Amino acid sequence: MNNLKLRTYNGDLIPVAAGQQLSLEETREYEVVFDGEIEACQVFWGDILLEPDSKGRLSIRPGYWVGDAELRIEGSAEPLSVPVRVQPREEKLPDSLWVAMLQDLEAWLPGVSTGIEGGRDGQVGETGVSVPLIAEALIPVIATFERAIRAILEFPRRLDVSILDDVPLRMVRRVDRETLNWVSRHPEFHAHLDPWKSLELTEQQPTLPQRKTIDILDHPANRYISWLIRRVENVLRITAEGLELACNANPTDDNVFWCHSRAKRLREGADRIFRIWKTSFLSDILYEPLSEAALLVVLDDPAYTRVHKIGRLFINPLFQFNNEGTKPQASVRPSFSIYELWCFHAIGGQLKQLLPDWNYVSPGMNNLLGHTATGEGALHRLTNQNGDKIEVLFNATFAGYFSRSGKSRWSISAERRPDIIVSFKPEQHEGKWVSLDAKYRVGRNSLSDAFSSAHIYRDALRYTGYGGQCLASVLLSPSKSDDSLEWFADEYLETYHEGIWVLKPGLSNREIGQWLIRLLLN
Repeated sequence: MNNLKLRTYNGDLIPVAAGQQLSLEETREYEVVFDGEIEACQVFWGDILLEPDSKGRLSIRPGYWVGDAELRIEGSAEPLSVPVRVQPREEKLPDSLWVAMLQDLEAWLPGVSTGIEGGRDGQVGETGVSVPLIAEALIPVIATFERAIRAILEFPRRLDVSILDDVPLRMVRRVDRETLNWVSRHPEFHAHLDPWKSLELTEQQPTLPQRKTIDILDHPANRYISWLIRRVENVLRITAEGLELACNANPTDDNVFWCHSRAKRLREGADRIFRIWKTSFLSDILYEPLSEAALLVVLDDPAYTRVHKIGRLFINPLFQFNNEGTKPQASVRPSFSIYELWCFHAIGGQLKQLLPDWNYVSPGMNNLLGHTATGEGALHRLTNQNGDKIEVLFNATFAGYFSRSGKSRWSISAERRPDIIVSFKPEQHEGKWVSLDAKYRVGRNSLSDAFSSAHIYRDALRYTGYGGQCLASVLLSPSKSDDSLEWFADEYLETYHEGIWVLKPGLSNREIGQWLIRLLLN
């Protein structure tokens, strides 16, 4: 095996060897470098086969996600598989704070950190919460499920059944009560039992119904296994279709490759499972859900127990954030989306703590779950005894100018969706509101581009009943750099009604919540 290295964005070389874990940063580019003559091999970044560019270089480009991945070398004399941890950019958040942010989110709304990106985190198993398309995480388990099915097909359970078989009279060796009752009901048969009279009979010797026992494969346990296989096949196909729909709804340069690659593997797995079912006796028998008779076999026979356990995992996979390291991991949400959700959660939490006497509710949080969900309708609402109301809305829609009729939120240009708006509505007076836009960016160049959204939201958005334009339009950033400190200053915000707040896990103060209360309630 050639010595393998990764060349970083700044020219450093990272050696790659078996038994180590690589640490890379999101949204960086790493070139795959071989020492000496390159062997004929294939390099995989997770599920994606790396193709050389116009200059013949292979490059790894983690997208906007943080999580676990794998770098594999196949087709060489010494195949190699190396686990990779993709971390947040150092200037944005240290990995410890990123984990704290995920833990905070998952404690608040379990399953919200899952997505369709390339990285993986958490675990999928028998415990946790149900999340859309989470069965995609079980791609590595498909081969195990196939082997478990084949083990049953090799030694299937059989069912003993009793049937009546017409036996020629001369072949009868045993006569039971049921046979005697049949003879007594058919007097025309009596002549054949008299040896002298039978000599005078010219018709063909009759047959006598005799009961016998045979074993068949139409066992309740086999019916259940057939039903389970078809359900798993259907789950795999539906998940593949859902992945592609989610990818088409929110396409990025990164998730398109991951989604199509995983959807292809899901369909291939479904096809293999269907072929096993179609070419076996299972396709010739009825299939039905788990019955009491089937359950007894599932509890008693290890082979049937294994298929049942794996198949049920596909039908009802559950996600939890704590990772034991032995179970499949779920795909992660984009890092910027996770930061937006955490900011929404953090601002609602700060207001709840600062206003303990106000009644607090948080409806619509399920709108945040799912890979195609926009989150609109999720909100934190605080109400006092006078009927005054504070709301923190996520991804609220401001209709375009020509679609504004009958809508309280609208734009003087095109439709807009600020990440977060915080509004205050007194019982008897006009309300007020503030726009907050969470930007998972750091540095003057990145934030200067992001400032365009703050300008647009302040100038273009109108909220009827809440004073029309917002009082301020503010960006939220995980960190500040020396080249943009003035944008974070209180004086800048007071002067221009625009600015940037630092919001990240680990901050013990509640400055942004206090600022919102001063601005809206006073």
